[in-house]
Amino acid sequence: MFQQQMGSEVTIISDGNNLGLPLKSAGDVTAFNTQLEDANEFAKTCGFLQTIGGKDVQDTTISCIISNNLALNYNCAGQNNKTPFSNLKNVLKLLTGKVKL
Repeated sequence: MFQQQMGSEVTIISDGNNLGLPLKSAGDVTAFNTQLEDANEFAKTCGFLQTIGGKDVQDTTISCIISNNLALNYNCAGQNNKTPFSNLKNVLKLLTGKVKL
């Protein structure tokens, strides 16, 4: 696994496969949430995220999943005309599973 820096974004590459992280559009987030319904994809992604370190596990993990610019369009409850992050059940399950493991 390694990280490839391009400008201010870091693309995560694992075992030669580009995981497409961080996500850069709302469509990418929706597709990623759907992709995580597959148990194998969920386990693979959770295992990968467990390898990422940092001072704050959740913030570090979120920044690896969603680009900073895209994250500005989300919040937990969907207030202030933002997309509710709480609607992304599989992504939230992934974050919870990653933090617990």
